[in-house]
Amino acid sequence: MSVTPRYQHSLDAIPAIMTGMIVIFCVWALFNAPILLGWITLIWVWYLVARFLFAVYAHWRGLRQIRLASQQDWRALYHQQPHTIVWEDVHHIVLLPNDHESLTVLQASLTRLSQSTEASHMTVVLAMEGRETDAPTKATQLQTEFASYFARMLVTYHPEGQAGEIRCKSANIRYAIHQTKHILQAEQHSFATTIITTMDADTLWHPNYFSALTYHFITDDNRYMTFWQAPIRYHGKIDALPHALRLVNIYASALELAYLASWWLIMPISSYSASFTLLEAHDFWDKDAIAEEWRMFLKAYFGENGRVYAKPIFLPFTATVVLGANFWDALKNRYHQTVRHALGSKEIGYAIRALFTAHKTPLMKRLRIVGRVSHDIMAGGAGWVILIVGGQGVGLVHGLGMYQSNWMLFIGTQWGFMMLTILAILFWMIDNNVRGERIIPNNGREVLLMIIAFVMLPFLTVILLALPVFHAQLWLLLGLPLSFRVAPKTI
Repeated sequence: MSVTPRYQHSLDAIPAIMTGMIVIFCVWALFNAPILLGWITLIWVWYLVARFLFAVYAHWRGLRQIRLASQQDWRALYHQQPHTIVWEDVHHIVLLPNDHESLTVLQASLTRLSQSTEASHMTVVLAMEGRETDAPTKATQLQTEFASYFARMLVTYHPEGQAGEIRCKSANIRYAIHQTKHILQAEQHSFATTIITTMDADTLWHPNYFSALTYHFITDDNRYMTFWQAPIRYHGKIDALPHALRLVNIYASALELAYLASWWLIMPISSYSASFTLLEAHDFWDKDAIAEEWRMFLKAYFGENGRVYAKPIFLPFTATVVLGANFWDALKNRYHQTVRHALGSKEIGYAIRALFTAHKTPLMKRLRIVGRVSHDIMAGGAGWVILIVGGQGVGLVHGLGMYQSNWMLFIGTQWGFMMLTILAILFWMIDNNVRGERIIPNNGREVLLMIIAFVMLPFLTVILLALPVFHAQLWLLLGLPLSFRVAPKTI
């Protein structure tokens, strides 16, 4: 769906306009209709409580699915199922885009790939950026160390300044897959049984992920209409973070798993897989998308009239947390990473345009995808405005006396906040258990830091969730040039 630059800017401005309208209403209602704002806040708080309660259940289901999947012998299961595709005929193209990543990060990711039982059926593509001066040196060393483990190990150098491109992962992997396609075509490679997996530079795959992926591709009749997504665990180097910032990554991991294990419409994120056939049919990735996984999914979804789905493979991969020299440096780096993620707000406009133009896609499917794309982005920004202005601002401006005739409103809202706090602690306890960390630290300093972290959490959520969303949406509203800012990580 190509659009003119002016029309595209109008679409990009939609999230900021929506957020602005909610902010203006909240400020107006704070002084002119505080009771109405209070009831809206009460409904929103308890909606969040219900979502978190369901997320706890879905997270528990997800952990159970991970245990089952981790014990599965996928090759043996393949032999027990009817199939028309031979296991050895399935080939994996693994795209590893990177831009000024450290050699140790890339070595760790390639080491994990090389340990897969499907490594000999992989074409691994080091998708380097041409502007990185030491990229050829790194690529040569990595090929020397790892090429023998894979069927092929290719290197591409994405050229700087291509027409219509922005600096982003999407443009890099678009270039890389086209280069890879030409090479494999020359070798008479069969693409009908080829799966493409794209990953972040720090993705550490589960050792059995590609075996499970091969199994699911072979046995799924909808293999050419499917994206496959594994759960993300933001656990890499998490112990190097200050306690307060650990909580942010813990909740991100928990909620991502809950999404995969629930009725919620799954969309790919970070590192994912799909058939070469599906991606090629929709011209692979765009060269101007920051949230490349959402854009690719939306292109395929509307291009196939709503028949495309993302399905879970419950074998989690590890992603490295964003670090810094100190607390403030880590906070700044995480903030900028979240701004980049929040630039996915651009896809709200893309989905809304499809709502009115993709007439072959059933209306309910169009509405559902618009709601899915919009929900978390708007909840992370405008949703926090409602909580702060409606939940705390009303009492500060008008005093608690205004609740005398609406005491149920006050009690209900505060109980909602308390429930959110309890559920947040529950998520933290579950994640500690997964990581094998003590729930209650065995020394006083750690206990104190843990308590401080929970006290700081509401403020950090505003700084690392709401503000980055506002930042990204303002960026889109003003039509400023977009670029992909790589978050500093280490192994």
